[in-house]
Amino acid sequence: MGQVFKFINPKVDMSLRVLSLIFISLFIFSFVSAEPLFTFQRNSTIDLKQGCDDSTYSNITKIVYLKDSTSVLDSEVSMSSYADNQYNYQLNSTNLLGIYNVYGHCDEDGARTEWWYDFEVTPSGESGNSNIAFFVFIFVLLYGLNMFGFFGRVIPLTIISGMALLFLGIYIVTNGVIIYQNNLTNYIAYITIAWGFISSMWAILEQFDVI
Repeated sequence: MGQVFKFINPKVDMSLRVLSLIFISLFIFSFVSAEPLFTFQRNSTIDLKQGCDDSTYSNITKIVYLKDSTSVLDSEVSMSSYADNQYNYQLNSTNLLGIYNVYGHCDEDGARTEWWYDFEVTPSGESGNSNIAFFVFIFVLLYGLNMFGFFGRVIPLTIISGMALLFLGIYIVTNGVIIYQNNLTNYIAYITIAWGFISSMWAILEQFDVI
């Protein structure tokens, strides 16, 4: 009994090294990539604002999904004035996820003035770049502890980290990964749930000399 905990397979060890390099690269990238100007939570009201000095109006020319420039959410819509030379336009974020460009123009001192900025919609309402560092840290930490416990025969650590991976997988199914929530993130979640369950149950059976 306990054969599964007796050694580390060299191929598994190499895979762990490669995964660690990938996660470290993502961690570093999170600090050098630019963040959108505004971030909103999915399933909430997006309040887009723009100020134009001495302006009589401000219009949104179009709102475009960055990853698919043909996907225009709204175009040629008038913004509402809510204060002196301050305008806003609201839309629902229920079906939105990712980074978008909003383009517009206003009449500033009798001249047409164009403006644009980015905004991001995420499951949590936090920016993708601030989320990625935390997510990568948690992901690497839990998998690292679990692999160490599993192949090092540290049964309590394997059980605890396996349960934590199970809950992490459930969280990914519910909230996605950073700003993404699609078939790929669900695939990652299901693998994490399966491995968390298998590793923790295997360790529990080892603990009670069942296998």
